[in-house]
Amino acid sequence: MYDVAVNRQGMALCPFHNDRHPSLYLADDHYYCYACGAYGDVIDFAANFFGLTLYEAAQRLVADFGIDTDRPPTKAILEKCRQKTQAQQLMENERLCFLVLSDCARVLRDWKVRYGAGHTG
Repeated sequence: MYDVAVNRQGMALCPFHNDRHPSLYLADDHYYCYACGAYGDVIDFAANFFGLTLYEAAQRLVADFGIDTDRPPTKAILEKCRQKTQAQQLMENERLCFLVLSDCARVLRDWKVRYGAGHTG
């Protein structure tokens, strides 16, 4: 509906940077761009895509897709919202690993400066 063509593998050209090869992965519950790192859920996507606040993006999705906001969510939907999907857990683990590796790299660079070859202190 928003003119984002998705291939069979769930990949598309990322609208958040100048993408020439599909790098945006679209799943049922999230998106992630392997090139620019953009990620989030459908509301985040709409907010970034249209330059809206999260609330405005949610309102736009309700209007564009005819979502009935007067009907309360079912138990199944509420339970699904509480559970992290496997993809969300993997993305969280990836971010944590990146932070740890970044810290290690910083420490190693510091050690190289302090104790590297030719250092006499």
